[in-house]
Amino acid sequence: MIEPTNLPYIDLGAGADALRKFALEYFGKKISHQAKDETVIDRFREIYKEETGVTLADVEPDLDEDDDQDDDQDEGVEGTIAEETKPKPKPVAVTINVQEDEKDTQPIVGSVQFVPYRIMRNVNVRVSMPILTSLQNAMKTVYNPKTMESREVPMYPFSIVEYHF
Repeated sequence: MIEPTNLPYIDLGAGADALRKFALEYFGKKISHQAKDETVIDRFREIYKEETGVTLADVEPDLDEDDDQDDDQDEGVEGTIAEETKPKPKPVAVTINVQEDEKDTQPIVGSVQFVPYRIMRNVNVRVSMPILTSLQNAMKTVYNPKTMESREVPMYPFSIVEYHF
């Protein structure tokens, strides 16, 4: 059995080809290229369990803001990283607070799927997930005046205050 701490991280959402390559490279097991993606993931979990003794769970973002350590402890089965649990609900909206910019104090105006929105700065505002994604993807290029090296920074820096399910 291979020690699980010696393996590099693998994301189950990485794609079927990445899982096939990982299984072959680290475990010497081949997964058919004709298998569907769901089958590849299931087969990879089986191989991983056989080789390491660890059961892999679905990987989802941890949106639970409460830091209870009791929830993080394994209950029962020894040698598992995480057991299959009920899928967590996905947020439908979030409350954000867009920081004020000294150069631009105007509200943020935009549209997502032809629906316009206006977000005031320094105010907690509830927005839908597509608007959040749009704000996360809004980047601008800034240059270091001394070296003229460029880097991408958020166009509208904001903080997530609360998730709404």
